[in-house]
Amino acid sequence: MGGSEAMPWRWRVQISDEISAAAMLFFGFRYLDSQTMIFQPLNSGLLTCLPLEPSGLDRWISPISKLMHNMSDEELFWAASFAPQVKNYPFHRVPKVAFLFLTRGPLPLSPIWEKFFEGNKGLYSIFVHSLPGYQSNYSVESVFYKRQIPSKVTEWGKMSMCDAERRLLANALLDLSNEWFVLLSESCIPLYNFNVIYKYLKRSRHSFVDSFDHPGPQARGRYNPLMAPLIDVSQWRKGSQWFEVDRKLAIHILQDAKLVEGGAHPATFGRDDISEEFLRKKLLDGSRCLYNGQLSAVCVFFARKFAPGALEPLLQLAPTVLGFGSRLLFGLVYVMNAGSSYPTILVEQNKGFCAPSMAFAAGEYSLSCEMRGHEDDVRRICICDGFGIATSSRDKTVRYWTPNSEKKHRYVLSKTLAGHSSFVGPLAWIPPGERFPDGGIVSGGMDTHVLLWDLRTGDVVETMKGHGLQVTGLVVEGNGDIVSSSVDSSIRRWRKGLEIECWEAHKVAIQAVVRLPSGELVTGSSDSTMKLWKGKNCQQTFVGHTGLEALQAPGATDGQTKVVREGDNGVAYSWNAREYKWDKIGEVVDGPGDGKNGQILDGIHYDYVFDVDLGDGEPIRKLPYNRGDNPYGVADNWLLKENLPLSYRQQVVEFILQNSGQRDFSLNASFRDPYTGSNAYIPGEPSFSVGTIAKPTYKHIPKKGMLLFETAQFDGILKKITEFNSALLTEMEHNVSLTELEFSRLPAIVNVLKDTSHYHSSTFADFDFSVLLKMLKSWPISMIYPVMDIVRMLVLHPDGASGLLKYTQGNDVLLDMLKKTTMAPRNAGNLLTAIRAFTNLFKHSAFSHWLQVHCSEILDAFSSCRSSFNKNMHLSYSTLVLNYAVLLIELKDAEVQGQVLSAALEVAEDKNVDDDSKFRALVAVGSLMLDGLVKEIAVAFDVLSLAKEAKASKVAKIAEVGADIERLIVSN
Repeated sequence: MGGSEAMPWRWRVQISDEISAAAMLFFGFRYLDSQTMIFQPLNSGLLTCLPLEPSGLDRWISPISKLMHNMSDEELFWAASFAPQVKNYPFHRVPKVAFLFLTRGPLPLSPIWEKFFEGNKGLYSIFVHSLPGYQSNYSVESVFYKRQIPSKVTEWGKMSMCDAERRLLANALLDLSNEWFVLLSESCIPLYNFNVIYKYLKRSRHSFVDSFDHPGPQARGRYNPLMAPLIDVSQWRKGSQWFEVDRKLAIHILQDAKLVEGGAHPATFGRDDISEEFLRKKLLDGSRCLYNGQLSAVCVFFARKFAPGALEPLLQLAPTVLGFGSRLLFGLVYVMNAGSSYPTILVEQNKGFCAPSMAFAAGEYSLSCEMRGHEDDVRRICICDGFGIATSSRDKTVRYWTPNSEKKHRYVLSKTLAGHSSFVGPLAWIPPGERFPDGGIVSGGMDTHVLLWDLRTGDVVETMKGHGLQVTGLVVEGNGDIVSSSVDSSIRRWRKGLEIECWEAHKVAIQAVVRLPSGELVTGSSDSTMKLWKGKNCQQTFVGHTGLEALQAPGATDGQTKVVREGDNGVAYSWNAREYKWDKIGEVVDGPGDGKNGQILDGIHYDYVFDVDLGDGEPIRKLPYNRGDNPYGVADNWLLKENLPLSYRQQVVEFILQNSGQRDFSLNASFRDPYTGSNAYIPGEPSFSVGTIAKPTYKHIPKKGMLLFETAQFDGILKKITEFNSALLTEMEHNVSLTELEFSRLPAIVNVLKDTSHYHSSTFADFDFSVLLKMLKSWPISMIYPVMDIVRMLVLHPDGASGLLKYTQGNDVLLDMLKKTTMAPRNAGNLLTAIRAFTNLFKHSAFSHWLQVHCSEILDAFSSCRSSFNKNMHLSYSTLVLNYAVLLIELKDAEVQGQVLSAALEVAEDKNVDDDSKFRALVAVGSLMLDGLVKEIAVAFDVLSLAKEAKASKVAKIAEVGADIERLIVSN
């Protein structure tokens, strides 16, 4: 078993149940004793091995928009052969599993696959190769709709089957989001739910294919003598008709094992064969294989052959045995009825929902009414005060039901709201008001969008786009803001259709968000915690949802421990990576959580949580520590998490030992440095290396987050505006000077800007924006710099940013301000204030697209700052360039990244700029090279010489970032 790690090709594989022997002709296999030798066929023109850098091909390779393309096999294979090696492709990439179905015609077991894929949109893609001429009739809602690829006649067990499999792989490779490729047949079924399989493949270091030698007709019997001398019969192997390979297509058989009893070719299983015992004992239990170098009981993900008649019992057993496909009851909502102590309960279910009523004498609920109309599962119910009930469904609609005036406790369908492109989930109600006389509904969907509906017209009035995955929760706040949660782990706040805030509330999917009467938000997550939020600040983390459901997710590492609640007791479980299951350890009698001195940080109990002050205006950092933990490991992990240099390591260790009273601590000799793999260095003791090559670490790159100009002398600003306005009145410029009412709004605006603790809830009046715009547009150019200073601070406020953004549509006030302040002859005060105002636009993602579109204009307009002798000008310009680098790395815009790189290099190479400006420019260059798409361009501009020059600087931080850039170049 196994092969040489030095080979240029590795195919990491293991599987279950019958790969056609012809499929192995992708590459030849030569078995010598227990070692697998791998070589390519002599005619390898169709799968060309390319160098790692595709010489610009990433500029044009992109996923084909339609599967039924007109490329020949040769063209298809040629294009796909480049795709696996493309790096830094310029779009956001969520890795997907490509499921490749090789069929003769229809997929009789497609209903079981529909349930398998349900709820996982965006994490998979489907490709179907059937016989030419076959026309599928799947509905547009089906995951198999229009998933056929151009095909040719395929004979099972012949070379044409290998071509069909290559065709499937080639089509899937053209979508660069596909990271793993699974080949299946029409008789295959999944044995686990999608989540388990996705996580298993994502964590695996290997691919999976079954390969074994068998003398019977189903293995060696299929050998063709014409394959000699290239492939001898002793080298011929039989496999199962599903395999999984990673994107590298590295070919290397890791395991030669028999996984299905009864020979190489399994029997066909029909309706009478399917039972819970059959699925559990025959297919799921009893196997042993390697997973990431450890024994595992999870060896078989897909199995065949299942006849079409087996579909019905498989669908029945899927929810309980296979872990997917349950679509029965989704939730309950209760409503207290006026004058009654008993609530009405609304039940969400398949294609409808019902309202039971209480039979008071019997003390039981009975059905009061049933509303039908949805064409698929009802997912959420929203009680709209006394006005009606809104429901959402997998049928992509929201339906609004109002009371039937003629029949008590009955409802009629009032509105059907169709606008989502996928399943609709959370709903929120907006009571009737001036904007929505009949009320409004907010809905979130699997399509990642949040829609705002006017119930009078039934129209969408706002479409909010920003989430990367499905929306899971919605809240409407008192000021009209909409808050949404998502599987993408973020919370986003929307105002007037624009995103004004976004933050990562949890590390994994957020399942719900609610608003407390006091105004705080509470989020619930798949991490089994709830968090209490005031604005973007987490006030408290609640840990307690640790029931047996917590064991449904696999562990992260072997030996990981979880304590779950069983009745009134806490029971400890340990993750067994070898058998891929949780082992029960026993009941927890006492633990650190019962002590009086422990502290909670991010929902985890620690013996200590230290406050670490790094000085230089840095915020206080939280350093958690448990007695008995290795302080060097804790220090290293903490420095990595906080993006701090490892040179602080010894100071952090000393701090931990001193404050935890462990001066007598001795290091366990088995400790391994988590970054280099070697033993940690301890002063006064010898160290040694195990020869592992450490991954390069950088001190200052890549830059994360934006730099802003957040302080202002508001009293001085108001004084200067008052002075200028008085001058305009004296000069009889009454048409441009402020009226008494207009002037009275300026202190009010400043008061809102000063109160930063209420930025999440405070707002500005439309009249406030009108006052500021009047001054910007009509006041003399020499007088507008204090007005721009208010604008600079205004865009840091969420409502200020969203309000100003409205005025960039059509008559773009920001571009007008840019032209006014940068045209010759330039006023130094205007120029400095303007560039800082534009730098602050990076605070809110709402401006990201606008900044991206106008990047060239903005950089060109402010480029004159470089020729100034004013240090503040230099620093402001380099900060603008650095923020652009961070933004465009996130947006993966290669073309505009090149423009920013050029601007950063000009600053970094300028001998006249100050050290702080040079440092920020160098950080921008390094960040664009490391995380961006312009490393080759930078190298072509001889950035290595610039890095060496910086490295020789006497200014420590410039020397450090120069070393970072040099290390980045020479390490790749």
